[in-house]
Amino acid sequence: MFYAVLVTICQPVAQALGEPLARLSVKMVCRAFSHYSRAVQRGECDDLVALLVEHVTLLGLVKGRRT
Repeated sequence: MFYAVLVTICQPVAQALGEPLARLSVKMVCRAFSHYSRAVQRGECDDLVALLVEHVTLLGLVKGRRT
C-alpha cells in the first residue's frame, strides 16, 4: 500500500522533471519525506512535488545513467 502511494507521488515529479518514471529512485523519494516535513514545519513549503523538483539533485532523486 505504501509503495503504491510512493509511486503515485513519483509520477508528477517525473513529469515535472521530464524524466521517465523508471529513472526516479522511489527509495530516495521516501527518504525525502523527512526533508518535506521539516520544510512544512518551518513554513517554507506546502507542496511536496514542488519541493522534490526544486531539490532533485540535493536529494538524489534521479538515478544515474548506465553506459
